[in-house]
Amino acid sequence: MTHTNTLTPNAPRRQQGLRADDTAVPPVALRQMATGETEATARDELPDVEHLIPTPAPEQARGEARIFHALITAYGRHRPTLTGGPFGIRSLTPRTDELVVRIAPAQTADHPAAHALCHIAGLTTDPLLVQAAEHALDVATRVLADPAHASVYAAGGWAGSCRTYPEGTVHGSNPCLPPGAEAVTDLPEETLQRLGQHFSSRLSDTSLADLASAGREELVHLLDWALAVATRPANRPDWTRDRTDGTLQHTQPLPDHDGTLTLTATTTGVYRVSLDALGLSDLADEDDTVEWEGEAAPSQSAAVLLAEHAVIEAAVCLPFQREHRKQRLLLPAAVSADPTIRSVIAGADYVLGFFTFASVLGRLHERVCSTQGVADGHWRSDPPPDGPATLTALISDWCALPSPHHGEAANTATVDSPTYLRHLAAHRAALDPFVTRYLAAADTLPGARTFEERHLAAFADLRTTDLSALARTEIRPVGERLLHLVRSMPQDPAQLTAWYEHHLDQA
Repeated sequence: MTHTNTLTPNAPRRQQGLRADDTAVPPVALRQMATGETEATARDELPDVEHLIPTPAPEQARGEARIFHALITAYGRHRPTLTGGPFGIRSLTPRTDELVVRIAPAQTADHPAAHALCHIAGLTTDPLLVQAAEHALDVATRVLADPAHASVYAAGGWAGSCRTYPEGTVHGSNPCLPPGAEAVTDLPEETLQRLGQHFSSRLSDTSLADLASAGREELVHLLDWALAVATRPANRPDWTRDRTDGTLQHTQPLPDHDGTLTLTATTTGVYRVSLDALGLSDLADEDDTVEWEGEAAPSQSAAVLLAEHAVIEAAVCLPFQREHRKQRLLLPAAVSADPTIRSVIAGADYVLGFFTFASVLGRLHERVCSTQGVADGHWRSDPPPDGPATLTALISDWCALPSPHHGEAANTATVDSPTYLRHLAAHRAALDPFVTRYLAAADTLPGARTFEERHLAAFADLRTTDLSALARTEIRPVGERLLHLVRSMPQDPAQLTAWYEHHLDQA
């Protein structure tokens, strides 16, 4: 359906010399070439006029000139591919005192989807941007109808790619190009340049190539948001609006754990996903809250889309999330009453092996003067905050292993005890059998001891242990190279670095 406007005395047309009998081309066809009219309309207009294009009255000519100037200001030179005709005009019927303008359907005031897309993308509803949004929506419609792209949206919708935009760069990487990116940017260079002018603060210093590049980027941006909206999951959260500041919020209980998951999206486009009321002593200094993600989006509507996608990711990743200071799981795992080294390793996300352990020992010898025994606690409570006090605590702190808190039973238990094994299992971490044997022996010495003293105790214990039998408590393969490394450990702590480097040279 074509929208028709009639422009009278304030609506250029000076085609006075083109007469209906001046050319061999049939008058009706010639007029159609100039006006875009249907054959019937052109034929109806011709009988009463001397010229193919009638000369407008002076006031009519001035009015048309003003309108033409306004079109150039809004659109630039015509882009029929983008707008459905020159300046979005499908056809004209020029008369002496009026001009009938038939506008392409996409150019009428009624295109709420394009306006909405501009709003989501943080853009104004300038006519050129609205037309760009219409074009992006057309491409998105074709993309969504293609089953070849269905798997792209399976993981919670295309909003996941929008979360990597420069507004937040959540994942520290560039966004993926959306399907349809080539089609949405397949416009004349002049059109792209005109679009790019809207996003250049210094037009006089910007090359045409850079303007075109900015135009392409914005079209891809619009396509991204169009796909994000269209692929928004159906099982979306219920948002409520704060009457005071307009902030949108959603809360939901955490499954199988105390606490709530809270989503907020402000009117300025900032969104936040947080875990609240977890009841963890780890978070006492943080108001018992963990911020999962907080970033800026182009609009509040865009912030809602991104927050909803972040929640999908949070639901998957929460069981693996650790607090940063002691690497303890925010949601500890359920453990058996009597774990073994073997069972703890089987359920661990990370196992400290003897190879990595050996690389750390030489550096600890150079930096650690003395440590206390396990009976005095792996972590001491004074001065606040608590700090690592045993060799096990120092190794755990260095290698990002979960550590017990002061006051917990595991804080005064050796690493080979059921109590400490339960602590490791709850936080899905483990020490291999050889590391376990070394640290248990080293920390058993009471009181403050030097690193040399604790190393000698651990060295002696390993020398009297049946290493082959100890290897059988490991569920992973234990090669001869590892056993050779353990057997060749030097008694003198000063030789630990050279021992490890020699082993690397032999590898």
